[in-house]
Amino acid sequence: MKPLWAAGAVIALLLATSCGARSTISSKGSSSGTWSVVAVDADGGEVGVALATCVASAFRLSQSAVGGSGNDAEQTVYHVYIDISLLGNVELARLLPGYGAIVAQAQVDSQNSDRIDRAVSRLLAGASAQDAVAAAMSGDSAVQTRQYGVATLAQGVANFTGDENSDWAGGVSGPSVSAQGNILVGPAVVSAALEKFQEAMQQPGAVLSDGLVAALEAGSMEGGDNRCPQEQTAQSAFLAVARTGDQGGALSRWLTVPPQSIGEENPVALLRQAYDRGESSQVEVGGIGSDDVPPLLWGLAALVLGLALGSGVGVVWKVRRRRRRRPPQH
Repeated sequence: MKPLWAAGAVIALLLATSCGARSTISSKGSSSGTWSVVAVDADGGEVGVALATCVASAFRLSQSAVGGSGNDAEQTVYHVYIDISLLGNVELARLLPGYGAIVAQAQVDSQNSDRIDRAVSRLLAGASAQDAVAAAMSGDSAVQTRQYGVATLAQGVANFTGDENSDWAGGVSGPSVSAQGNILVGPAVVSAALEKFQEAMQQPGAVLSDGLVAALEAGSMEGGDNRCPQEQTAQSAFLAVARTGDQGGALSRWLTVPPQSIGEENPVALLRQAYDRGESSQVEVGGIGSDDVPPLLWGLAALVLGLALGSGVGVVWKVRRRRRRRPPQH
């Protein structure tokens, strides 16, 4: 049985470290979401987020609903996910038409959605943006590695940057906008983004998406993410805006561009070009797509196949334990 056990161990190991990598989520997570702007426009009833990062990952937007029981009206919610190799799809931002928007970046993990849930629950209950951020932070042992930005139509603006974020990290805010980032070339990235947003929104006929794209561009012009070449500043970017009354896939604007490898084009510039052409990206109504296999299934497949070919349980367990160390921040 020894050769059979060895074969099972090898296959289980391969599954756990390659296609099964999504089942070995680190308890501390991975870095993502470098500079972002979260904002609202009370005149237009719009809420939105724009974000760019030097991580070559695709963004996706899906729609869901909360409430709808008893006397509560159903509330449409839009979720923005980033596909991170070891973590699968991680929620980075959430838009609540009629209320506000939140971004949760820097060190992210499989519990990101849970922390956003806590913040959203407070917003829907009428709490302030600062209270919503506090709710997201509550009970989080790694809170000093997180970064949040919240902007609301009637409950204020707030942001938070943990002390353990990589330099430069921080945020600035105005009456209806918060700009924040980590692993940046310097504070000018977020200060320029804030200034350009406010300037753009003063133009006649301006809508929220105009201000968000202009803000993202301003941050890019100041150097953006310090992991990317100076001319490129990022590898992926998105824009998401929802208006009061938006339902299903018919939100005001969802736009993202293909991730760029190091040395390729600046995705913020590509986003601007696509925006000026009036393009939009596909919204996944109903949640996560069928092509996303839950991480638990990868681990289960490794375990079952290891058992079928021999006693591979110990190998899978050791692999999972070994990979629970904190990955380097990137």
